[in-house]
Amino acid sequence: MAGSKVGETGSKANQKAEAGADVRDETVPHLIQLIPNASQLHCYTVHKLYRALVADISQQPLVQVACWCIGEYGDSLLQGDWLCTPTRSNTYPLSDED
Repeated sequence: MAGSKVGETGSKANQKAEAGADVRDETVPHLIQLIPNASQLHCYTVHKLYRALVADISQQPLVQVACWCIGEYGDSLLQGDWLCTPTRSNTYPLSDED
């Protein structure tokens, strides 16, 4: 069951980032309900959404989900929890300059 949450959360976040503004209205609240239920993905999700937000702030649904997630789990951004991918211990900087 935990594996399916990992896949579902990652898949929905990727769909949101790729779809931009072309998502159904209920997608934002559904994703916001899904993220808290996958506690093992909080760090990973907030980092991925932050990077997507930095790359393109013009996508309103992405901005909504990313801002909510940063508000809830942004402490991992400040603490530098770079080793928080769900499958491997890969590091990734907040920007391409780091």
